[in-house]
Amino acid sequence: MKLLKLILLVILFIGCRQDLDETNIIGTWKLSAQLMDPGDGSGKFLPVNSSRTVTFRNDGTYISNGSFCNMNIEANQNTDGNYIYSSTEKKLTPKCFTIGLLLPTVLSINIENGNLIISNYGCDEPCAQKFTKIKD
Repeated sequence: MKLLKLILLVILFIGCRQDLDETNIIGTWKLSAQLMDPGDGSGKFLPVNSSRTVTFRNDGTYISNGSFCNMNIEANQNTDGNYIYSSTEKKLTPKCFTIGLLLPTVLSINIENGNLIISNYGCDEPCAQKFTKIKD
């Protein structure tokens, strides 16, 4: 009976820990790598030298020192927007303007191996950006 309780406690601990790791998007993340596949599936994340960051707040908003309207690595533009990160939805909604119009843009966000992955930039081939958490 004691062994059964111990096994259940371990399963509960592991399950809770995994949930926390997968949903802890709140904080500041720095761009660390970028993926741009050449079209043959061989693309890999390559390190980038960038000071671009994004901070996710508890209220469902984010601020960044770079644009999410393209795959730019520059940190030269203050931007903001909304995000949803739950078990059923994981999306970032930047405010992208083209010819004076606000275009609806929705990017996918996910945490993989402790890194934030932002993808679906509208590339013809797979493309994504990887961010590393620098501040809770």
